[in-house]
Amino acid sequence: MKSSMSAQPIGLLHRIRSAFNILFAIRAGEFCNPILDISFHKRLLEVAETHFSQSPFAGPLRVLDYGCGQTAPQTALFHADGHNVVGVDMEVPTYRMNPMRLAKVLRTNGFERAAKSFVRHLVFDAKYFSEMQQLYGRPIALDDLDVKVTDGKVLPFGDHSFDFVVSSCVFEHVADVPYVAMELARVIKPSGVIYLAIHLFPCLSGGHNLEWHVSDDEQRTRQVPPWDHLRQRLYPPNTFLNGLALRDYRRIFASTFTIVREEVTTGGAWALTDELEQELLSKGYSREDLLSELAFFTLTLPRSPLPATA
Repeated sequence: MKSSMSAQPIGLLHRIRSAFNILFAIRAGEFCNPILDISFHKRLLEVAETHFSQSPFAGPLRVLDYGCGQTAPQTALFHADGHNVVGVDMEVPTYRMNPMRLAKVLRTNGFERAAKSFVRHLVFDAKYFSEMQQLYGRPIALDDLDVKVTDGKVLPFGDHSFDFVVSSCVFEHVADVPYVAMELARVIKPSGVIYLAIHLFPCLSGGHNLEWHVSDDEQRTRQVPPWDHLRQRLYPPNTFLNGLALRDYRRIFASTFTIVREEVTTGGAWALTDELEQELLSKGYSREDLLSELAFFTLTLPRSPLPATA
């Protein structure tokens, strides 16, 4: 995880526009959507059940939620399941808000993040967690969640600490993916499993411009040109993106883990004209790069585990 800054300077008006787009996306259910978060959680439970050959509820797992986010939904859901879960993120979690927490966000993550978090918490969070609890059918307790603020690179845990490591749309923001992969390999138990969902940079929505967040909505009117983040960058992302493609993650993970399973969702073909495809092919992007949106990797340690660090 790296600080939420683009390598390209972002103007004030662009930041304000981005903030309003986030609020509109939350209102439209594109972010902070309990239905989507519960659906992803059930996918995680299926991965654990398949790997451990038993229901995850048969015994509590030690779970790491890498890049748990401001509202830490997966940390909260694993906690509700009775698992021993810890979330880590570079930003101060704000699922609970008080003056001390707001001051900590200001010190740690700056005014922009504090303002966004305060508005989100004030307007959306109570409804979000209430709906999540109702839909999931279990109490969602937020007061005693174990969430740690870290730079995300060196994890504050001992070797072989976790049965299950999960991460949702975080790795595209990681500056040194090989190093973080090695850290996850260090903290996972030899018998454990890792599940990563990654939003791929070269895809239509990979520039993290919210106008393209729902990339296959052909009826939406957009100001931002398709694949602007690979072309003129007229609308630079208000977040750090490492620029890696699917083939890059495959290579990195294969050098550290056994890739048990890879799933990829695709989209955006309707916007990829012949002229545009030729332009982007000349920049080194393949058709697979441009149309692969989300990658889901199930990883384990090789049969001969990596040596523990001293």
